[in-house]
Amino acid sequence: MRNRKTIYCEYLFIKSLPQDQLDDFYRFCNESVIVFDMTLEQFFQECNANTIFKYIMKRQQAGGCNLKFDYHAETFDNDCKNANVNSFNPVVLIYQSNKQRKMENRCRQITRQYGILAADQNDFARKCDLGGDYGFAIKIYTKNSWKRLLENVVFYGNSLIIVDNYLLKDSDTFDLNLISILKLILPETLETTFYISFFTQDTNFTLKSKTRIVYGNRKVYHLVIEKCTT
Repeated sequence: MRNRKTIYCEYLFIKSLPQDQLDDFYRFCNESVIVFDMTLEQFFQECNANTIFKYIMKRQQAGGCNLKFDYHAETFDNDCKNANVNSFNPVVLIYQSNKQRKMENRCRQITRQYGILAADQNDFARKCDLGGDYGFAIKIYTKNSWKRLLENVVFYGNSLIIVDNYLLKDSDTFDLNLISILKLILPETLETTFYISFFTQDTNFTLKSKTRIVYGNRKVYHLVIEKCTT
């Protein structure tokens, strides 16, 4: 099974998920690791009474997902700070009442602090839309071309992988493309380091400075560029 994402899921999220969002949830969880805040025994008990849990168990038995039972919501903040959360495309699905959403909104706090996509039973379909496709061709060197491409994209994350054979073609190309993109997608607030990895061809181009300052979304980032040797 391919591990597309790691989903930290509160069991109350599933029990409160609207019926019209079940298909989205099933597709979203496919080929993922689901980490529950319940014991294996509790999970089996829910399978006897809840069709969603029963479906998840069948998907796990068919190899469509993996299940774990060591998610602790009360220590999740410390786990993020201590890098104990799986860094491969993590998602947090939580339950919160309408009052909690207005008063504290844990989803917003998790995303702002750690760059992790977090959704509750009310905004799951909007945040975890599987049908969104923002891809289209843009004309190179057109003014604001990257802004036009990314203007409708909501970016959640604390890391980024860029694959581009021509990234280091020359200094102008590097600044025009990379810096323009980063200004648009770097998060406003983040309490952890934002990691960026480049996969590109080795060229004779040498950056005049190994550090770039990116003023993105009201937060200053210092981009340190280092060559990785094997």
